[in-house]
Amino acid sequence: MFKVKFSLESVEKIDFFIEKYLKIFEKRFSDTWIFNEKIILEVYRQKSIEFKNEIYNSIEDVFWNSEILWYKSLENNKRRSWITIGNYNLFIEYFEDLENKIRVIEKVEFHKK
Repeated sequence: MFKVKFSLESVEKIDFFIEKYLKIFEKRFSDTWIFNEKIILEVYRQKSIEFKNEIYNSIEDVFWNSEILWYKSLENNKRRSWITIGNYNLFIEYFEDLENKIRVIEKVEFHKK
């Protein structure tokens, strides 16, 4: 089993994606004059937090396993793999430290299915 770590760049990318994801719904439901507008917006805020947690948990669930079968070798001993979460494919670049059993998630890209 591997320990999974996230680089600052990957954390910032995930945070930026979630922020953008939430703003889409805030823009759609702000100033609509819908009676329960505040409740709707709060539900979307909560869902975005849950989605962020699901992203981290899904990445950790896949990358802590001893062997990743589907990956592409890149330069500098990096690898690229992908996972699907909801309506998004996440392309993930990572580095393996086999000696210390650590995988460092270096980049995350989000692509709508």
